[in-house]
Amino acid sequence: MDFHNFDKLKFGMSLLPDDIFMRVDNNFFSVVKTIAGDSVVKILKIQLINSARKLLCIPYVFEFLRIDSEEVGAIKLESCFKSKTGQYVIKPGVQSGKQTYEFICLNLYGSILNLTTLGDLIKTSNMALNEAEFRFEYLPQLHSSFGFCSEDTTGVIRKVEYDCSTNSFVRFATPVTDGVPLSQYFQVDTFNDIKEIYDMSEQARLLNVHMFQGIQSDDNTTSIPRPFLLSAYGINNNFTALDVLQRWLYIYRNCLKNGVRVIDFSTGLESAWYVVFVCRIWWSWLKKESSSSSSKRTTACEQQNHINKYFITKPAYLSVEPNAHNMLYMVLLVKQHSLPKQALINIHLFNSQGCESLFRDARSLSGSFSTIVNFTVNNFIKRSQKLAILNQFKYDQSEHNFLFQSIININTMID
Repeated sequence: MDFHNFDKLKFGMSLLPDDIFMRVDNNFFSVVKTIAGDSVVKILKIQLINSARKLLCIPYVFEFLRIDSEEVGAIKLESCFKSKTGQYVIKPGVQSGKQTYEFICLNLYGSILNLTTLGDLIKTSNMALNEAEFRFEYLPQLHSSFGFCSEDTTGVIRKVEYDCSTNSFVRFATPVTDGVPLSQYFQVDTFNDIKEIYDMSEQARLLNVHMFQGIQSDDNTTSIPRPFLLSAYGINNNFTALDVLQRWLYIYRNCLKNGVRVIDFSTGLESAWYVVFVCRIWWSWLKKESSSSSSKRTTACEQQNHINKYFITKPAYLSVEPNAHNMLYMVLLVKQHSLPKQALINIHLFNSQGCESLFRDARSLSGSFSTIVNFTVNNFIKRSQKLAILNQFKYDQSEHNFLFQSIININTMID
């Protein structure tokens, strides 16, 4: 037995009296004051939370701070910072988080799992993810026969880390073959292997992710599946357009093998349909304006240079033009009953916002007491597993007949 942890457990359990659930009013507040201080006591008193049983039934204890009243205003001045814009931010000393979870584990022994056990369960779940591995085998569990794929990148902390589960290093720029990243490429067996990797490999400065957004074909479906993370790996953007096309073809074929048809791919352009038609109108207007004043320009080359001066570059225009053709192609497929009509109804999901949302959520897991908001590649992989389980709970809540309580982030500014 680890006597150090045992002593820590006894110390944690001694903080709360054995009759904590029997204490009410001043007897309860005296315990809260000893552990958390006067500010927390005032927060509980103003809400008439005078017992541990009532406290456990409150989904978000700071929700009352949104109320505009004199009584709440006094609590805000003591427990929050007030910005120059008039917004309030809860002070770190009043917030809860990982420390509170550990405190409950120690004082209510056996009531909830400790963090180590939770980490082990996440690693052994079907949401486990390794760098550069594509999780095509989990697509049938999404219950979506059609969907969109998106790809996006974000900056990461440049730090090499060792993954003991795969005996490989994470954070180097993942090499690709025919556009497909090589999983567990940086495995080592000897010290010379480590030296060779550091001498010959470049550290990745970007994280590349692939997401799958499923589309339900049932008309009665009210919930939209959360985007599913297919793969994540470090890159330096050292690949060609042919690599991208080969990678998309690889994804399309493997999704098809698992009973899922990818309708289209997105790489970060939002509201592409509007951009296409705006560019067309813009180009037509410039061409008309140039023709009306052609007497001032003697050659066709001068007219073309005049148009190019006030228009986007040709490569940029050609990169958005295919979106209009893709949309028309999707309309024809739906009309021919080759695609469900939900493909057009949910056309707003055809973007890379799923990737951007995942990046934001992963950064939000940094913790309220951490000054580092970004992550390494290995950090992102671990955090994405937790987010995947959380999103699955939210999506399955109707099937399991329970309500997933929406809790406002403690770090959120209070108007």
